[in-house]
Amino acid sequence: MSDKTTITGTEQSVSLQPNGMSAIASEVTPNEKHHKIVRKKIGVCMDHAGASFIGFSNNPTETTAIESSFTHEVKEEALGKSENIMHNKEQQQQKDFYKKICAILKDYDEVLLFGPTDAKAELANLIKADHHFDKIKIDVKQTDKMTENQQHAFVNHHFSVN
Repeated sequence: MSDKTTITGTEQSVSLQPNGMSAIASEVTPNEKHHKIVRKKIGVCMDHAGASFIGFSNNPTETTAIESSFTHEVKEEALGKSENIMHNKEQQQQKDFYKKICAILKDYDEVLLFGPTDAKAELANLIKADHHFDKIKIDVKQTDKMTENQQHAFVNHHFSVN
């Protein structure tokens, strides 16, 4: 079963799912497409161990996380062999971690990098060197360690003001 409704000039398609829940797919009207550009924005709270991606929209915010593969156990194993090997392994895994983050960020127009460590600045330097990010606005902010709710509030405040 599917209904179409018009609410303030925006056409929405409402369909009932097999579980009885309704799903709404919003579309921008042709008039709005020419006058309003929707910018995709995301906040990334990060340190060297992991990154939380906080999307910015009018809907409840959703968080996705990835973790660095350089764990304490990997560090201990590499350190047992040689400090030089451990350092090289750490650099390689950190580079792979940053590549994963960059792959996600390429789909956004505005990015906020924040967190308590220098990881955000290291990533910002890599992004500046990559010309795929030339048209993406990147902001870097130093913050203290935050709870998930504080991260959401920080991202929402940043993009609401800017």
